[in-house]
Amino acid sequence: MERWTRAVGALALLVLAPLARAAECGCEQLRCIEGLIEQKTALAAGYDALATKWGRFIKVEGQPADIVNFNEVTDPARRAQFYRDMLKLHEVFNREEDAMAGKVGPPTGCDFTPGLAAETDNYATCKVNDAALRNAQAQAPCRQIGELLARHEHMHRDRCLARQQDRAGRWTYSVEGAGGQTASRSFPALMLTPAGRAREEAAAYRMEIAALKQLAAKIEPKCAIAFTGATIACKMPGVTMGQDISGKVCGDPTTGTWTINTVSWARPGGRNVDPPWESDCVAKGSAEEARQAAIYRNANSSRGGGWMCVYEDGPQPTVIIRSFYPPPCSPSGEQAPVRVRAVRTECDAPWPPKRPAPPPPREPRPPVS
Repeated sequence: MERWTRAVGALALLVLAPLARAAECGCEQLRCIEGLIEQKTALAAGYDALATKWGRFIKVEGQPADIVNFNEVTDPARRAQFYRDMLKLHEVFNREEDAMAGKVGPPTGCDFTPGLAAETDNYATCKVNDAALRNAQAQAPCRQIGELLARHEHMHRDRCLARQQDRAGRWTYSVEGAGGQTASRSFPALMLTPAGRAREEAAAYRMEIAALKQLAAKIEPKCAIAFTGATIACKMPGVTMGQDISGKVCGDPTTGTWTINTVSWARPGGRNVDPPWESDCVAKGSAEEARQAAIYRNANSSRGGGWMCVYEDGPQPTVIIRSFYPPPCSPSGEQAPVRVRAVRTECDAPWPPKRPAPPPPREPRPPVS
């Protein structure tokens, strides 16, 4: 099974046609892709642990078994009981994988509808719940992630069909109904144990992780982090002077070179669009942040001053402008930091964004007669 917020049950889904309206994955989805890699890595490890635990409970010739063959249980009465016992074990396994996936939680940086799942019978029919898969894919933020949901389940489907087509064949399960009538059902002879389900899920998630890493590696070089809307100001007797700051970097925001744009202004006075210049934006909490802050503080004590850029990563990346004002600014010293949300954009997208043109003036209404 593939869920946006958690994975419950080993399922096998059909690969569907590409989503008609889903856009290509791009820079806006990069953080979500990174979050999915982290989440699916944790899920794969969780299923590894479940496989180890459940491998102790069902053994064939003394060895942990991923698959059982009902035709190797020669006594038909015992075979039916063994089947019922297996179903009970799978119910317990379902609860344990629910708990494990709940601890892992949803991926960071993604906005998925909780509880969406795609599911398929992984034993008797290998049939997909098409509606569930389409519903889950419809919530995907971009085409490749939506298609990956189906690829995950395609692996389950293929392995389910391979078990059905194995030469082990099928076996018959008889159930006594009302009035003493006996009904018979035919099942594939091969069935996954809980340990087998866990190992198959771990393999499916690792397939996804590899695909997501390839996708991220393809997208990341084209992506930039950008910000705008940071304003600093120094109040002095009779005048307030300041800057509006925006910036953009292509690649790693803490090692790449930022292009900084500033508009200097004074009140009373005017505004001046300064030439762009290059700078850095240091990682929040880093030794480099502490070093640069100490330099600005020392400059402030000798009647210098300035500001520095700090980058804070996370589901919502943030740029922090730390400014240091000397006298006669009031107040002087280090100011309250200015925090602005950064955005992910394409490297070749223009920055800062152009302000929308003002709306045309309204036509005067005729007087009411």
